[in-house]
Amino acid sequence: MLHRYLKPSLFVMLLSQALSVAAAPEPAPAYSEEQLARWQKLLVVAELKPGGYYEKKACPKDHVCISLSTPFWLNAKVSETLQGAEPPAQIRVSSASHWGMQRFATGEGPYLASLRSDGEKYVMPRYALAPLVRDKTGALYLYVLTKDPVPWLPCGIASLREEVLRGNFDNGEAIVTDQYKQVLANQAPDLYDVSGSQAWPRYAIAITRLREYLLKAGPDIEMSCKRASQVARPDVGVAMRPADMD
Repeated sequence: MLHRYLKPSLFVMLLSQALSVAAAPEPAPAYSEEQLARWQKLLVVAELKPGGYYEKKACPKDHVCISLSTPFWLNAKVSETLQGAEPPAQIRVSSASHWGMQRFATGEGPYLASLRSDGEKYVMPRYALAPLVRDKTGALYLYVLTKDPVPWLPCGIASLREEVLRGNFDNGEAIVTDQYKQVLANQAPDLYDVSGSQAWPRYAIAITRLREYLLKAGPDIEMSCKRASQVARPDVGVAMRPADMD
């Protein structure tokens, strides 16, 4: 009767091995900057949720490796396309960052995201995104948090900023305050309304105005505004380095 107990155990072992293989991370897609430069540029409003981590590069046994780039993919639900060909409503977006996917686990959104696509695959350059907020009418806004331009948007959008009032936002959707923004307020006090230990950004860009600006500019507008003096600030979509996936 021993075989009656061995068979289920063997089945469980084989099933466990099969599941572990199925759950193994995929190799991270390798895209060169030259390839991405030839792909179409898209600017979308989308909800972004964690998808999965790609397999990390193996570290040689005789080396100590410190990774500053964790490759992953996100599930993106696109609600609006501001630039480029309209993608499907649900797409998979590959990207990489030092922080991984932790910022997308909170359900914060939607985001304004800059993408590259060959028509089938979608890649988001490192940190080429920024969270959006809605006012009480449902209109979306992009905060102006620093004096530096957003490197993945045209330089001319600086003219679109407008002063916003805290009273136009519900408490849950208000221009939030935290220690990070207090630090930014110290760097650019004219951009913030400071009260005690809290700071609210004074300016924002309405997505409706951004859409009109891009439509008027046409499809050949340069979708970048890089400055050598820019400092990496992940929460405002400022890139740490050129777009890559390595």
